[in-house]
This record gives sequence, structure tokens and C-alpha cells, in this order.
Amino acid sequence: MNTGATKLRRRTAGAGILAVCLAVLGFARGQDGDLAQRLEAIETQRSLERRLRAAEEAGDLQEAVRLAGAIGQLSQPVLPPYGAGDVREALARRARQLLQRHLKLIKEQRVSLRAQAAGKPCRRCSARAYTRCPLCDGRGWREARVGRRKRRLDCPPWRACPSCEETGRLAPNPSVHASMRRLVEAAQKAAMYKDPIAAVRHVLTAAKGLPGGLELEPASLDPFRPLLGAAPPDGDKVKNKGRLKSLWQSALPEKRRGFLHAYALEAATFAEGIAFLQGTEPVASVTHVRKQARRMSVEDLSWEGAALAGKFVTVTAVGKRSGADPGSADSFPLDGRIPLEGVDPSLLLTYCYLPEDLQRVRMASKLGLAPNADRSIRRYPPRGVFKALKKIGFGVPIELTGRVLTHPDGLPAVLLEVWDVQKPEAGNEGR
Repeated sequence: MNTGATKLRRRTAGAGILAVCLAVLGFARGQDGDLAQRLEAIETQRSLERRLRAAEEAGDLQEAVRLAGAIGQLSQPVLPPYGAGDVREALARRARQLLQRHLKLIKEQRVSLRAQAAGKPCRRCSARAYTRCPLCDGRGWREARVGRRKRRLDCPPWRACPSCEETGRLAPNPSVHASMRRLVEAAQKAAMYKDPIAAVRHVLTAAKGLPGGLELEPASLDPFRPLLGAAPPDGDKVKNKGRLKSLWQSALPEKRRGFLHAYALEAATFAEGIAFLQGTEPVASVTHVRKQARRMSVEDLSWEGAALAGKFVTVTAVGKRSGADPGSADSFPLDGRIPLEGVDPSLLLTYCYLPEDLQRVRMASKLGLAPNADRSIRRYPPRGVFKALKKIGFGVPIELTGRVLTHPDGLPAVLLEVWDVQKPEAGNEGR
């Protein structure tokens, strides 16, 4: 006999009897005008609580969070046996705890899966997939004495690393291995280009299919990255192209190759970070967003977000300066974050698109790194949103209206893509 199941049934039945007694007492005192409706509400709560326990036991924490939130939304939720205090606050606290457990598991799984797919960086070549040629020291030429005269001879500036089979990684899965090999070959070829913009375009087209989160030492990106900007860049809008070309042509081939390799990995990480935009429907206009938005609290959005993906909402919160962001969502690739007081960005991350963010998204879409990622935000008003945020300032309530999105890997739990910013009307500050 399953004693655990028997105990569960007894607890459920006991809670139901207590709830019925409370309902009858409420009716007798004139607090509830319709006993039938009250009993129906209690039965609804019992059903939700039963499903909540089942979801917790099955390990479906995201569903458990949603159910806890649903119980909190009931018009007259009943306190559990021996309970005290505000039942909605208790449910909210329980939902937050479940959501934090869920996100912790997701993060651990993501790290594990990424490590299994990408393998470990090769120590022999420092993940660069090659070693410097000892004869020419990476210059691409060397001097040799022929008779009484010295001559300059061409020399390969690098040699393929035998330990990692010229991929820079040890024991990745076959698809990642092929993608890394393709990138290394593209970087080797593009390093010999005379035009740095053409070299960057060539190597970024070979970054498709690469997992995010891989990187080389930061020095590999200098001195070209300050002139090109964050990857992927718009080559037509790069400033000071003359200075960039001069640095490129004076750099050793080995330095160019290392930069192209590191820059492509940065672009792949960005493309993975904006995967939540792929497949989303185009937004018609800011006016459409305002008309379709449903008003709700920030806390409700945190645990109902998965069910609201693709819909529009309006929330009111207090903004804070970006420097105070705890960095819980440091993998988020866009710069237009809007930190909110008392809101963990791993649970709910609000953001807008800065002009440079939109430019990077469009280039990632154009290069095929994140196909059609820019499709749904072509009518986004970056300057209007940023101007409104700057005008209202920090430390005061702000009303944010936008679209709810979720990331494919589940972290952050909920994304709020802000399309409109207003100062709350009187009476809406706390809603």
C-alpha cells in the first residue's frame, strides 16, 4: 500500500473540509452572499493546489510557479490549515522560491551542456588552433643565407596544432568540431586579405552554427576592435577606416588571424544571446502595443511570463541606474537594459534597444548568424524610448509598456521588450 499517496489524500481532504467550514462561517456572518459561488471557488483552489503539489513532485518547477501565481489571483483564496498572515503574500513567496530553484537548475544544465558540446580549450595552442612558427616568429617571412647573400624567403607564419586537430578545442561533439574547423580555415584565409572590412565579413559568415560563450584571450581583439566596435559590425558605418586599414596592413598575419578568430566567437555569442527574437511576429507600431497591453504588476509578470510570451503588458516600477545592476543576467547581449528596484534581472529583465543594439541585430540577421532576428523590431523607436527614460529619470515610478518574450534556454525567465515609457498617472503608481 502506498502510504505516501494515502497521506496526501488525507491532507487534501482535511484541507477541503476546513475550507468548507470557513465558507459556511463566512456565509453565516453575512460576509459571503452566495454560498454556491464560494464553494465553487474553494473547489477551484483545491484543484489548483493538487496540481501544484503534483508539479513540484514531478520536478516541473515552471508549471508549479504558474499554478502558485494562479492561486494568488483567485478572488478569495483560503488560508491553508494552521496558516497565518496574508495568503497572497505566502503564495508569492512560494512562487519566487520555486522560480529561483527552476532558474538555478537551468543555469547548471546550460553550463553542463555547453561544456559537453564545446569541449575544453586546448592548452598547447591556447585555443587558437595553431602555434607560432619558430622559424619566422609569426612574421610570414624569414631571412636565409644563400651563398654570401641574405635573402628573404616566404614562410608560413603558423603551424597547425596537432593536439586539437586545428580547432582550438578538445573533444567537442562532431558538429561543433566541424564548425570550429570551418572558422579556423576562414580566419587563416581572411588574415591574408588587404582590406580589413572584407576580411571581417568573410570570417563572420563562417561563424554560423558556433556555440556561444567561447572566447580567446582579450588581447586578441586589440587594436582593431576599438575601431570596428562590438561584433558583428556594419562595415559601411565604421569610422576612421583609414586608420583601421593602416593598422591592419602593419600587423603581423598571426595577429590578424587571432583577431578574426576571437571576433567571430564574439559574434557567435551575440547571435546565441538574441535567439529569443527569431520566429517572433512583427510589431505594427507603438500605438498597437499601447492598445493591446494588459496592465499587471511586476511580480505577477515574473511568474506568469512564460504563459504571456508574445503578448503586450504594462507594468509600473521604479527605475535605477545601470551601475547598480547586480549582473545576474550578464549573458544578456544588449546594452539597453532598464534595471528596476527590487527586481532580480534573472527573473525579469526589462530592456530597450539602443541604436547600436539595433545595428548589431540587423547585421547578425543579414549575415545569417541569427536569421530574421530583426523582422519583428523593424518599427522600433529607439530614440523615443531612450529620450523618455532620460526625461523621467531614476528613482521615481515609471510606466513601461512592451512585449513579453522568453529566451529559448529559459534564462532570464522573462524578458520585457519596452516599446513605450510614460510617467504613471495619479492612482497607478503602485499598480
